[in-house]
Amino acid sequence: RYLGWRYARNPHHDYLLLGLRHGWSLVGWVVVSRQGDEVLVVDRCCDEDSMLPILCALGHWAWEKGASRLAWWRGDGPPLFPPGTETRDTLLIGGVMPASAPRFADCTPTWQPGDTDVR
Repeated sequence: RYLGWRYARNPHHDYLLLGLRHGWSLVGWVVVSRQGDEVLVVDRCCDEDSMLPILCALGHWAWEKGASRLAWWRGDGPPLFPPGTETRDTLLIGGVMPASAPRFADCTPTWQPGDTDVR
């Protein structure tokens, strides 16, 4: 319901939902948007420790689709990035209410702003 509400029925942007698989198992998803020669990852639900291989696979997919760049909101992602990718600073400062902070301190995945949050 969330993906349908936020992306599939969005009247202003076109999005594509890509499933992330490990073998036969679906292990996460990314929502991408094509903007000229760039593919932008606008939302994701995946294991943050797997971001480097995920970005490599997405970069290859984007290149096959004719894009020359892949971009995403970095957050606390890996320190190394595949060639041809770039990170974006959203200039957003997230906050957590002190009463709930300890409860969510170790939650993964970390918050990923969608492009509707930063455009």
